[in-house]
Amino acid sequence: MDRDLRARRTFTFAVALLMSLAFISMVMPASQAAEVTVFPINPGTTELRGDSDIKISYVIFNNGTAPFLVKGIVTPAEDDGVTASFDDDFATVDPGQSYTFTVTFSASRNVKTFDAEFEVNFTSTRMDDPGQMESYSDTVSLEVVSMFGVTTGENLILKRFENPFPPPFDTNLWSFIFSVLIWVGIAVIFYFVVDPLAHLLTRKTESELDDILLRILRLPVFVLIVLIGTVSSIEILDLPGDVIANIETTYQIMFVLMGAWIAYKVYDEVVIYLAKQYAKRTNTEMDDAIIPIMEKLGMIVIPIIALMTIFSVMGYDLTVLLVGAGFLGIVVGLAAQSTLANFFAGMQLLVERPFKVGDTIMLSDGGFGEITHLGLRATEIYDNTNDYIIVVPNDKMANDPIINVVRPGRELTIAVLVGVAYGSDIEVVKQQMYEAAMDTPNAVKSKQPRIRLNDFADSAINMKIFIDIDDANNRWRAASDFREKLYKRFSENGIEIPFPQRVVHIKDERKES
Repeated sequence: MDRDLRARRTFTFAVALLMSLAFISMVMPASQAAEVTVFPINPGTTELRGDSDIKISYVIFNNGTAPFLVKGIVTPAEDDGVTASFDDDFATVDPGQSYTFTVTFSASRNVKTFDAEFEVNFTSTRMDDPGQMESYSDTVSLEVVSMFGVTTGENLILKRFENPFPPPFDTNLWSFIFSVLIWVGIAVIFYFVVDPLAHLLTRKTESELDDILLRILRLPVFVLIVLIGTVSSIEILDLPGDVIANIETTYQIMFVLMGAWIAYKVYDEVVIYLAKQYAKRTNTEMDDAIIPIMEKLGMIVIPIIALMTIFSVMGYDLTVLLVGAGFLGIVVGLAAQSTLANFFAGMQLLVERPFKVGDTIMLSDGGFGEITHLGLRATEIYDNTNDYIIVVPNDKMANDPIINVVRPGRELTIAVLVGVAYGSDIEVVKQQMYEAAMDTPNAVKSKQPRIRLNDFADSAINMKIFIDIDDANNRWRAASDFREKLYKRFSENGIEIPFPQRVVHIKDERKES
């Protein structure tokens, strides 16, 4: 009995061992018995969503005695919006060493939902014997899930509730219409009920910020509610996936534009408003100089961020765009040196503030006027004498001598040249000039005019008077008023204002002979 029992146990063990070996031989890849062993690493998921990627790694181990050149190929390289590629598709693996290959499967933004299969193949060539080659193959099955139109064609109002209406209102089209109408109703309630109630509450506060924010957000929020509701209801219609993808991409672009508009309005009317309020409470001019720069930067930075976001929504690689923008910036910088010089000169003027809007200045070429606009490219000056605008590039404003006639005050000293005949009593002339200056309406009475004998000219003694007037913009009027009063006083006192004359003596040579 014991002998028979031992025989049966031995037979059973032998059968189990043979079956185990057979099972191992079936489940073990063929490459395991070769010199090159391939170990696939499971990524943990086979679901690939639109606008994303999955990486699958393969560890190649050389358990032989010679180096192998391993080449990886994945087929197909592209399948209906899904691409497959190796990070590095070949490598040399030395004996006892390993190398990790990575295959990246990427789905485009507009990919549809489907099941995809890819074949990953490795060919290993023994480098000391190129005729000896080994191969390995692996099938990768992916469940591709679209970003858009996942619930396309479901006849649900608001994508949640069954359509309870009788025919012909029980179709997908009518479910879409009812959903949009509900969203429009929500937007109308916000616009005509919620927003006015919020205004009633904010009127009790002392701050203006809440009123400004409500005014900025009222219309955009109404539009966004309608827009979000309409686009989210699009999937109720039985439309092709690519059409829904294009609609939702357009919606995202509109959403970015609306967000950029809100961001700029909040920045301009809230942030800048707070900055100006703070600047009024300080005695330094630095914050007054920074605020205009902040305004200009907001006009530049926010649109650029919005533009880059739109490019990202459309599926463009921002890294490539930034590199291209950098190269384009070099080209533009070389081609637009004058414009860039004006731009940076404008920034310099805003920071240093040698003059500001409302100041009256005199240009190096004699131009005279009041600054009406200080931009990033040019400065606009209003010539109130001739009633026109002078546009001066900022580069010229920063590098040329500019006289700010209203600093430190708006008072200005004008110089008027007067010629009197030879033989006139200089003291009487000076007295009449002094009295005429004091009678001038725009003269500053607290400051005495200064009178100097300027030159002995060919036909007259030139006198110059320096008169302080109350405002630089009145310089022409003050000079004219002074001349009128002086002419009247000269006439009353017999002081002659000569005209140019030359005395010619004729020599008679006959008499001399």
